Amino acid sequence: MSCSKACGAGYPGQRTSRHVHAIPDPRHPMRNLALGVIKVYRYAISPLMASHCRFYPSCSCYAQEAIEQHGFIQGSLLGAKRLSRCHPWNPGGYDPVPPASATPSSQMTNKP
Repeated sequence: MSCSKACGAGYPGQRTSRHVHAIPDPRHPMRNLALGVIKVYRYAISPLMASHCRFYPSCSCYAQEAIEQHGFIQGSLLGAKRLSRCHPWNPGGYDPVPPASATPSSQMTNKP
C-alpha cells in the first residue's frame, strides 16, 4: 500500500509518484525493524491521536519512504530532520523525500 493511500487524500495541487512499499528483505534486519516500528506506530498508535500533521506526506510516511529509498542510516537521518521541523512555528506543506542521488562508486566509473 502506498503512503498516499494510507495517509489519506493527496495534497491539493501536487502530483506525486508514490510507489508500493518494499517487501521485507532478510539481508537488511535494521531496515526491516525500523519499517516495522513505523508501521506499528501508523496503524496502532497514530489513529488514537488527533490528526494534526503539518506536512504532506505525514512524518511517519516520510520516514518510511526515506528508509526504503535511502537505506536505514540515511533514511533515519532524513526522518529525524523532518521530525525536528515539525513544530508550531513551521508552516508545513508539501515536503517529499529527496530522490536518491547516484552512488559514489557509479560516479567513479564514469571518470577516465
